[in-house]
Amino acid sequence: MAIPRTFLDWSNAALPQAADWLIRQGRMMSHVDLSDTIVVVPGKRAGRRLLELLIERTRDHGGRFSRPTVTTVGALPELLYEPKFPFASELVQRLAWTHALRQTDCRELSRVIPQLPDDSDDARWLELGELLSKQHRELAADGLNFADVAEKGVKREAVRWSVLRKVQETYLRLLDDLGLWDLQTARLFAIEHQEFAAESSLRASASIVLLGTVDMNIATRQVLEQISGR
Repeated sequence: MAIPRTFLDWSNAALPQAADWLIRQGRMMSHVDLSDTIVVVPGKRAGRRLLELLIERTRDHGGRFSRPTVTTVGALPELLYEPKFPFASELVQRLAWTHALRQTDCRELSRVIPQLPDDSDDARWLELGELLSKQHRELAADGLNFADVAEKGVKREAVRWSVLRKVQETYLRLLDDLGLWDLQTARLFAIEHQEFAAESSLRASASIVLLGTVDMNIATRQVLEQISGR
């Protein structure tokens, strides 16, 4: 189902126009009810200003106002499905990646990192863990994991990515042992299993408004495809 689009007048500021449009959508006699609406904005600053404008405009007209949920593109998916485990913090993720690297056979790991740090060089191991964590997040944004790259990528790089796949599997197993889930992996799992389209998903009845969110990654677009009717 195609997502309907509304164009704002480019010669005027976008947020005041968006606030007026939202108020028209939620007006019920003297009450503006946007409590079952999720508004997705490019950044937190835009979200704060939008809420200020909504409050100012509804207060000036003397009516009651039930505010929407305002979130960013990056935080939207977690509003729309029920994760099965708590998410690991960024620090825990980084430490888990580092531990996964150190658990990998040195002969295999040298195919990816020719000059491995000494066992005592904790700072360098942490740096490598952060590097893998960043690569993991970037690939997940495109709906991929290390195994996908090993299978679908350039053949001459397949061995290196196969090693990284093993590191990633160890990383996920370490989090699983802690009763935690990796946020990016949880999203990909939810996308694959159509959890965003399920009637039992969080905020299943909420209307979703995307405001100026023109730069969305593939994973987010896959989420939106499952809820395009909303």
